[in-house]
Amino acid sequence: SDDKAITKADGLVKRENDSLYLKCDDGNIIKLVNNKSQDDEYRLFNFIELNEDINYYVISCLKVESMNFLLVNKKNGKPIETFGYPYASPDKKYFVCGNCDLIAAFDVTGISIYEKNKTNYQLSGTRELADWGPTQMFWKNDTTLLIKGNRLKADKTTLETMHKVLFIK
Repeated sequence: SDDKAITKADGLVKRENDSLYLKCDDGNIIKLVNNKSQDDEYRLFNFIELNEDINYYVISCLKVESMNFLLVNKKNGKPIETFGYPYASPDKKYFVCGNCDLIAAFDVTGISIYEKNKTNYQLSGTRELADWGPTQMFWKNDTTLLIKGNRLKADKTTLETMHKVLFIK
């Protein structure tokens, strides 16, 4: 249930049955409707938060055998689909999303970086990964990303923890 998260959104978000409503600064109301059909159109939207670092609503989207995130720009309602939760750089010029699904492989394993333009963030690049994937990401500064992740062991069925540093240019 997303009741607690909606309460924290202070009148900007509401849920009525299977519909989630997001209020944008430009006056638009974005409506996301759960689809419980038992096919590829199945979607359950769960409000996570208003990420004030990037000024986007963060919604998880559960699908039949996978999930992703829908980020909705609070200013204008423009959506971005990502495969992970957004982590903003300290200067808010970038955010990154990452995911690790090495064993089941229903979701993308990789990292995406988004860069801010005048009104929105846009995808700058994505790298899909085969042997390792991020589980946690932290910005050390505006250009350095610290990553805790998992990598496949030689048997290709078990994971081990690893750490990486990425430099964003």
